[in-house]
Parts: sequence; C-alpha cells; structure tokens
Amino acid sequence: MQNMKSTSRFSYISSRILENFCIKQGVGIFLYRLTHEAVHRAHKGHESMHAQMLLILMITVLVAQVVLVEWRKRHFRSYQV
Repeated sequence: MQNMKSTSRFSYISSRILENFCIKQGVGIFLYRLTHEAVHRAHKGHESMHAQMLLILMITVLVAQVVLVEWRKRHFRSYQV
C-alpha cells in the first residue's frame, strides 16, 4: 500500500484503478509503476503552487469584502440598486 500521507485518497483510488487496467491489458505491473513514477516526477512541486493559489484566493475574497463594505457605507443608494 502506498504512503497515504503523500497522496490523497482520490489519487490512491485512481492509481489502483489504473494499475488494475494495466494488469488486465497485459502491460504488467512493472511498466505501470515506471509510468506512475514518471507522472509523479513531472508534477513535482504542484503542492506549493496550489498553496499559492489558495493564498491568492483568500486575499482576493478579503479585499472584495472590504470594498463591498466601504461601497455600502459611502454610496448606499447605488449599492442598493
């Protein structure tokens, strides 16, 4: 079983489905593991990218909230439209 800390539950399940498909097609487990490792090497560092995207999203939501509150305070009539 793979290390569950480094992979999500979904990726583990999808990995097992792909592994079973490869075995049924006669590709073999060795070739599957080589391709699976290659995919992990190609996507190395995406966790930090996702963290940056989340941070940008949270900052954007915060700024939008402040802008809406200030708009409501200063221009109530146009805010109500």
